[in-house]
Amino acid sequence: VDGAYDDFSDGIDDGWGHEFGDWVVLNGEYTATGEPGPPMSSILGRSFDDLVFDGDLRITKKGAAQLGIRVQDLSSTGVSNVGNGILLVIFPGGGSIYWHVIVDGVGEPQNVRPLGMRVSVEHPLHVRLEVVGDTYNAYVNGKLKNTLVDSTYHSGKLVVGVNLGYPTPTTWDNIQVKNLESRPSD
Repeated sequence: VDGAYDDFSDGIDDGWGHEFGDWVVLNGEYTATGEPGPPMSSILGRSFDDLVFDGDLRITKKGAAQLGIRVQDLSSTGVSNVGNGILLVIFPGGGSIYWHVIVDGVGEPQNVRPLGMRVSVEHPLHVRLEVVGDTYNAYVNGKLKNTLVDSTYHSGKLVVGVNLGYPTPTTWDNIQVKNLESRPSD
């Protein structure tokens, strides 16, 4: 098992790519600055197959954040800048958590589920994503909130995203990604 960890206490580690937006560390947390929109940043510039992602998300009740999984490419015309890949959206503003399967920049929301929790910028959410084979499980604060089963992509980059234009910046912190060992097929 290998992976990456960043708590942003010493700035931005070298592995982060800056594909969209100007990403900075503010008060030990990773965020984007600039014009409103969904800027994103890829992790380690490498691909992951099966993985476990853990991260702390500081977000307002009107905010939105994204996790791109098995992303093949980013595109300014894609859904939240993802051209091809799977996207998890955490949207307290709409009280929901949902997925997009994006192919050639297009992908409608799927499996829209209620977030079902109070959100406050003072209390970061802990987000965990487990991806094994074709199954994507999203947990928030230790509770399974949404599952997607999809075979479109088998590996790709992991991307974090935030939406700008809300009163308090949305930030990520304490990000850990574990690339799981390949498992034999049944």
